[in-house]
Amino acid sequence: MVNKKIIVTGGLGFIGTNLVLNLLKSKYKIFNLDKNGDSSNKKLINYKNKNYQYKRIDLSKSQSNFQILTVIEKFKPRVIINLASESHVDKSIENPKKIYTSNVNSTLNLLLAINKSSRKNQIKLIHVGTDEVYGDLNLNSKKIFTEESRYLTSNPYSASKAAQINLVQAFIRTYNINAVILNPCNNFGFYQYPEKLIPKSINLILSNKPVELYGDGNNMREWIFVEDTVKAINRVINKGVSGEIYNISTRHIISNISLIKKIYKILSKLKKKIPLNIKYVEERPGHDKKYASSNKKILKIGWKPNKNFNHCLKKTILFYLNVPKIFKDNKIHFKRYGII
Repeated sequence: MVNKKIIVTGGLGFIGTNLVLNLLKSKYKIFNLDKNGDSSNKKLINYKNKNYQYKRIDLSKSQSNFQILTVIEKFKPRVIINLASESHVDKSIENPKKIYTSNVNSTLNLLLAINKSSRKNQIKLIHVGTDEVYGDLNLNSKKIFTEESRYLTSNPYSASKAAQINLVQAFIRTYNINAVILNPCNNFGFYQYPEKLIPKSINLILSNKPVELYGDGNNMREWIFVEDTVKAINRVINKGVSGEIYNISTRHIISNISLIKKIYKILSKLKKKIPLNIKYVEERPGHDKKYASSNKKILKIGWKPNKNFNHCLKKTILFYLNVPKIFKDNKIHFKRYGII
């Protein structure tokens, strides 16, 4: 019988929530480890499913090493998917030591636990990084980053993510850990924390409040629907080659201002006509201009992204129109950011 047991770290996060729900539909047995922080989604804390377990563990704390090892030995997973990270660029600029230390320690403690485990040789680690480790490009650049591109991080968050990847690669080489690294582009979709650009903008527009954009709004991002990222992780579970890095990207690159106008256009069709108010604010330090990554490598193992960006964006907007019901436990976070 194939072992369908998977540990997901950071499973209360945005990608983690979507991933866990998807894996449960595929009859995987899931053990979710998450510290349940301020940006965690509450949906999965008391989620009822015979194939699902949740344990509150802060992987960044020194004692988590033993806690993780205990879960590994008892649960006996075939795969561990590491999504445990603080993913807030602005917060990392405000408090670089806190974010950097948390992210690096969480990955290090997980790696130490895997290396100590009696099941080390039966475990495949999938570590989820970010395309931000490659730095940025000029707005008119035709260049795209590949898995071989050098790391040139712009802020403490992306530096912490690069350090995580370096640790995973070191444990692959030194301790023969079986691990694969994924670097996805900007995700959007269901259950995203309300401070992020798309959900925050949706709610600000609906509330007749100005959408704030850094600089002139022309910074460009490559976007992927979170369901496509989940599909990529699913593909790598069985097809990803140990020691390899795979970029998860769509080649759908759009400026922040164009994205906000798309959101406004969709909302105007779904609701009564509403005003669009954009407020340009001072650039944050180290603000990346443009991201663009090649997806040729992951396409070769049978993954394909959804090509209809507008359709996925509309699905996301329809989801957030039901925010009061879906995010009942997270309503305090919407209030905190002044968007309801």
